[in-house]
Amino acid sequence: MRILLIAAALTLATAASAPSSAQAQSLTREYPVMTPIPPNAVVTSAGVAPPLGSVALEDNMPGHRRFRPPLFPRAGWDSPLRPDGVKDYDRYLIEYWRAPFLPATDQNANTAGQDQRGYVAPEPWIPRVERSRATPEQDALFERRMQFITREILRAVPLRNLHGASVEPELTIQGYGQQHGAQGDGVMRGEIVLQFRQIMPSTGENQRMPDGTIRSTYFGPTLRITLNPASIDCARPVDIAATGLRCLDTDARLVLATDRTVTTASGTAAEPRRVLARDAFADGRPATDIRALFVRHDRRNNAASEIDRGRMHPHDPLGRIIGAVNLLDWNGLLRRAGEVQ
Repeated sequence: MRILLIAAALTLATAASAPSSAQAQSLTREYPVMTPIPPNAVVTSAGVAPPLGSVALEDNMPGHRRFRPPLFPRAGWDSPLRPDGVKDYDRYLIEYWRAPFLPATDQNANTAGQDQRGYVAPEPWIPRVERSRATPEQDALFERRMQFITREILRAVPLRNLHGASVEPELTIQGYGQQHGAQGDGVMRGEIVLQFRQIMPSTGENQRMPDGTIRSTYFGPTLRITLNPASIDCARPVDIAATGLRCLDTDARLVLATDRTVTTASGTAAEPRRVLARDAFADGRPATDIRALFVRHDRRNNAASEIDRGRMHPHDPLGRIIGAVNLLDWNGLLRRAGEVQ
């Protein structure tokens, strides 16, 4: 698991300029690479150290034969550093999706299936409702708010024109307390799972839908949103604020609905952590109020290494997820979901 960055303003490179239509159509480099390939970079065989004073040409440097066009702002070797000093390869994906510079119809034709329009299951998405002490009216209101959140996520620019994957949202309403047990803390909980199943034409796991889209059953990256999480464990927290934080060691981010800090310190000075306070939701508000979202995504798919090399295409399903998660206004989404009746 790796980092998910809080959606913060990114300054696009001043040298970047809108591409001509010929450039966009040819998928050549639309933006210049800000950091040129090191002048002392040399090509070496596997396992062979470069000569003294030289560096090996890595496959995330713009001059490497495996770094396929198009090249994107701050991709690969040009990526900025994270607070822990590690290259932040997510940033070029986020920068791209802030102002995508390829035409909407110009999908990634370099990877099989990513130029295919993916099936998105239409709403309403029928949730799985676990037995609890929540009333049918509470379940219904909580479901409407979950439907709203799911709908707005799928409307995010990186997911709006979905190609390369299909998605069928899975909603679970957990309610509160047990049917024959304790009341619990009186806070309703739920989970939204968006598994973006990759379209792989050679696998035979695809179905052509009546509207021409492709429904896939192949595995792919998953975006998971927990509503009113009972607990979180954020390792190496940074950018701690009353309304959110990010974790360098996990693909996790907590977004709060109020201006109350509901995280408490844990761990050691060398390995700090943040966990959810036990009384975080003891505020007397209605059980159906959504106080917080816990947003996670995984990289456990065959494209994850493309990020590690700094050469993932933004239109890859994982590139779309990273763009959506980091560009969505989660606090605003949480506030608007609370207005749904």
